[in-house]
Amino acid sequence: MMRKLLYKIVPKYTEVGLFLMSLTFLLLLASSPLFRKEMYDLIFGEESDGGPAFFLILAGMFLSTYHVFTKRLITKGEKRTMVAFAVLLDAIIGVESGFYVLRQAKGVWIIFPILNIANAVLLVILLRAKIIKEDSLLDKQAKRTEVILGTIFTLLIFFISHYIFKNYWAITFSICTSYALNLSEAFDDFFFRLFKTLKSKT
Repeated sequence: MMRKLLYKIVPKYTEVGLFLMSLTFLLLLASSPLFRKEMYDLIFGEESDGGPAFFLILAGMFLSTYHVFTKRLITKGEKRTMVAFAVLLDAIIGVESGFYVLRQAKGVWIIFPILNIANAVLLVILLRAKIIKEDSLLDKQAKRTEVILGTIFTLLIFFISHYIFKNYWAITFSICTSYALNLSEAFDDFFFRLFKTLKSKT
């Protein structure tokens, strides 16, 4: 019963979503010295065995970028790597953004960063328990239009959050990831329908 319930809350990933997560990672790596420092500390710090996490991030970013631009089928081993990469980034984002907001939260608002941290920890537990598996990556080939629209919106969201609002890197990463994993398909569908409507009227 509990296992079935846990399967229902397991996140589902797509090629486009993972590519946009990788894109956001690269954007932060290029533009944020604080991100570079804190990621280095997280992966290679004294209390961290950084080797596996470092190679997982590299492999996940490479596979996510490669597969979004090719039609080659993703093997089970590649799926496991890509899902583990997504969960690792989700966990880092959840913990870092959660603690950042927790330091500033007051009163009842303290529950939101706590839930964020708890969700990040739960993702790691589910991955280790093999409840989050390779089938969490959906067998859906990315369309070129999805990649283009997703990239444009991710760049726009990143620019507004990082440069205009000057949010902490984990907040920017969290916003871009929320779009990539939860909203990108809805945005794509909306613009496809809008384009078809405009085209039919011309």
